[in-house]
This record gives sequence, structure tokens and C-alpha cells, in this order.
Amino acid sequence: VNTLRPLDSSLPSGLGLPWVKQAFDTGKPVVSRLFTGRISRQPTVGLAVPVRLQGSVQYVLASGLDLGYLRDLITWGVGMEGGVAVLLDQELTHIASSDAGESLADEFAPSTLRQQISARAKGVGYFRTEEGLEVVGSWVRMPLSGWTVLVANPLAAHRSTWLRYIALLGAICLFAVGAGAVAARLLAQRIARDVYKLGAEADTLASGTPVAGTGSSIVELQALGQAHQRAGMRLRELLEREREHRELAEAQNKSKDEFLAMLGHELRNPLGAISNAGALLQMQHGDPKVVRFASEMISRQSGQLRRLIDDL
Repeated sequence: VNTLRPLDSSLPSGLGLPWVKQAFDTGKPVVSRLFTGRISRQPTVGLAVPVRLQGSVQYVLASGLDLGYLRDLITWGVGMEGGVAVLLDQELTHIASSDAGESLADEFAPSTLRQQISARAKGVGYFRTEEGLEVVGSWVRMPLSGWTVLVANPLAAHRSTWLRYIALLGAICLFAVGAGAVAARLLAQRIARDVYKLGAEADTLASGTPVAGTGSSIVELQALGQAHQRAGMRLRELLEREREHRELAEAQNKSKDEFLAMLGHELRNPLGAISNAGALLQMQHGDPKVVRFASEMISRQSGQLRRLIDDL
């Protein structure tokens, strides 16, 4: 049965087609190479799908694929202006091309490209087209069908695209460097401002005045400001303690002065009496009453001095 012919028409045997016979023999779907259809007389490719009944292949469904559809399909993979996508069969024959119609369907790939594709299932290479255009292309061979998809771009366009990418990358790098320089300058100014404040705090601490500590968004400078704050609190405590000690020393010194003044007064009284008694003894010459009075005074005041000394 062939949909291109009436139902009762006589058809050539399909077993004469290698790809149909392969589907019968292997029991697996087979994709053909490019060939000319026996009925349509047009270049085409076929897909043969075996049908199993009771465990064996009874018949094969074969379908010819529209090369125009394949051409439209691979055209989607062309991203660069002037680029071309090519679909090659198992023998590296053009099946479809994004930049040409079916007139190129039976043309072969350039020999240099055929050598590179035959050597590797996928890769990237440089070659010259049949028109003499230098191109760079990448290809991959599909393992199930054996077909190869090639996407190629003119070398000049490829280089210009890379140059644009490099220029864009350079512009981005320059912008990043410029932005980094501006950010570094702003950061340096902020660090310098905080360092200046911390230096002023250090001078204030050195003069004996406590400080509150400068805050900073820089972690290290913030830690230094906190250290200044702790040093200021410690200095405030030391100054308060020194003031208390000074007031205590002044109070003790005042008490000492008061005690010495009182002691001098207490010592001066008996010494004055003793001095007066001595003067009476020098002025009187043997008067018993005066001698007795002076002696009693000296004895009494000496006892007072002795008691004071004992108390001390």
C-alpha cells in the first residue's frame, strides 16, 4: 500500500530498499539515508517501523519525511547572521540546509568537513565551503539514526562576534574596575574619618579625660572604639578612686594637724608652769615657802607631762 498511488495499483517490492529490509531483519525502527523515491521521483528520506504480530515482524510501515519540514526545523538552530545549519545522512550527504532549497539535497559535504566528521562523532572545526567561504562549525552525530547535524558560521562573522563579546567583556571589566575604585575611595574616606576620630579619642584619653567611644561600620575600627570606651570607663573609675583617696588623705591630714595643735597646747601648759617655777627658784634665795611652792608645781606639772606621754 502506498498513499501516493490508488489502492489497487501495482507497487515495486519494498524489500529492495536496504533500510526497509534492515527493519524486517532487526525488528527495530530504521532511518534511511537520502534517496530518490521510486514513485515520487523526489529526493527524500524514509523511516521504517516494523510491526510485530505473534512475536515476529509481519510488515513494515515506511514513511517519507518532508525535506522542507526538516529544513525549517534545523533553521531554528541558526543564531548568527550568515550562519547555516545542515543535516547530513549516514554517508554525509546533504539532507536539508537552512540557506538553500531542495536543489542542494543531493550535494556532498566538502571533503575537509567529511574527514573531520568521519573521525569524530562530535566536535568543532574550520573548513571551506564549496563556494570558497571560510566557516567554523560544530557538529554532532545522532547515534540512533546516524545522521549528523552541523551548524556553521562564517569565520569573519564568528570573529567579529567574538570581538564584540571581548569588547563587551572589556567594558564590563572597566566598569567593574571603575566602580571598585569609587567604592574603594568612599571606603577609604570613611575609614580615614573613623581613624581620625579614634586618634582624637586617644589624645583625649592621654590627657586624662574619659571618652564614650566612636562607633564605626568597620568591624576592626568598631572594636578599637569599644576598647577606647572600656579604657574611658576604667579611667573614670581610677579618677573617682583617686579623688576618694585624696579626700581621705586630706581629712586624715587635717585630723593630724588638729591633734598636733591640741597636743602642743596640752604640752605648753605644764611646760609654762615648770618654766615659771624655775624662774621663781632663781629669783628667791632660799625662801622655804617659795621653794616648796615651786617644787610642788614642778612635781605636779611633771606628773601631768608624764601622764600625757603615757597616753601618747
